[in-house]
Amino acid sequence: MLLKKYSPYYRENILFDIEDALLDFLTNYTFTKNNDATDIKLSGMSATLNSLRLKKRDDDKDFLKIQVISIKDTEVDLTDNRLVIGELSTQKGMLLVKRSGDGKLNLNTLLPPPAEGDQPKDKTTVGKPWLIVLNKILAEKYSVKAEDQMPYQPVSMNAENIRLRGENISTATDSKGKFSLSLNLNNKGFISADGTVSIDPMSADIKLTAKDLAISPVQPYFTDKIKIIITDGNISTKGKISLGYSKQSGMKANYRGEASLTQFHSVDKENADDFLKWNSLYFNGLDAGYDPFYLNIKEVALAAFYSRLAINPDGSMNVQKIMVEESKPAAPVSKETGP
Repeated sequence: MLLKKYSPYYRENILFDIEDALLDFLTNYTFTKNNDATDIKLSGMSATLNSLRLKKRDDDKDFLKIQVISIKDTEVDLTDNRLVIGELSTQKGMLLVKRSGDGKLNLNTLLPPPAEGDQPKDKTTVGKPWLIVLNKILAEKYSVKAEDQMPYQPVSMNAENIRLRGENISTATDSKGKFSLSLNLNNKGFISADGTVSIDPMSADIKLTAKDLAISPVQPYFTDKIKIIITDGNISTKGKISLGYSKQSGMKANYRGEASLTQFHSVDKENADDFLKWNSLYFNGLDAGYDPFYLNIKEVALAAFYSRLAINPDGSMNVQKIMVEESKPAAPVSKETGP
């Protein structure tokens, strides 16, 4: 089934076009009516979506391309609000995330704004919440391209070879599922994570490994705050993250592990002289938390350190010259008149 043929039915409800997509769908259907009660179920459902391409109408690039998405052994109970996906697999996808100079994110403008006069639904009339269960998921050979036009110099980030596996992901209360994720960042860095995740309540326990994440690609976000240029530097870390969220206490986070900043090199903007550099800055026994915030480090090791810092006559360090001084508002002009 070619989805583009049916665009007159959905075009007014979205702000993007389905440029290409072929859908194959198969299911068993059961309808039972007993007095005033009805029972509607879909079982043995399978579907495959091929060659999906989505593009915003005011853009010349596809923001989403996926070669194939398929689901198998899926059941839907429309009476009891229950969806069980036996297996979801997808391959060779690309997502483009763009932020324009005025701060608008392309993914936040995919639907038209609510019409004037539309009122939010009364939450007291909402029916039974859906129970969603995903027994298996596999997504591989994905990439995400991020383009940010907000900084003075545009920032581009590329995540490639994204691979995600998951088991027993469910919205059921206190249900915990397993997942693993790996990707390459900007052709050099590598990130992998695996652990458990819960949706209700929201929580996660994750083993994280990150290697050789370069600083220079994100320098435009802070370069106007400092008087040096970071020409090199890679961040690596290995540890465990614990996350939790509740409406009563908000977000809580904890990270324990080790971290290092290697091959760091910076130069003075004014004359391009070396300012700070080292081969390795290593933190062991790192314990950091949020809400409440705390930071404990058991061991710090620094190798091949060079600094052009100097001691001023008053005993202070010229490290203060690293930061750009914020402009202060001008003093108010007196408007007093003479006698």
